[in-house]
Amino acid sequence: MTATEPHIDDAPLAQLYRDFESEHLNPLWTQLGDLMPMTPTSRAVPFVWKWSTLYPLAQRAGVWCRSAGVGNAGRSPSPTPVWVASPM
Repeated sequence: MTATEPHIDDAPLAQLYRDFESEHLNPLWTQLGDLMPMTPTSRAVPFVWKWSTLYPLAQRAGVWCRSAGVGNAGRSPSPTPVWVASPM
């Protein structure tokens, strides 16, 4: 029995698991416990960005991009800045 092959008495199923393993595959149904645990295990940390902090950074980034010609691809710079974030 291997890591991907649980204890089984069904010979065709056992062969299927061996065939999966020979191709470096793991059957999804043996992995569900890790993929969909009963309780979430996210390492993500919630965070709230304040517009009053981000806006000046976006302005500075826009000035730098225009002065460096970033994103223009040979076109003249846009006369009006285009922002990708909006105030909340």
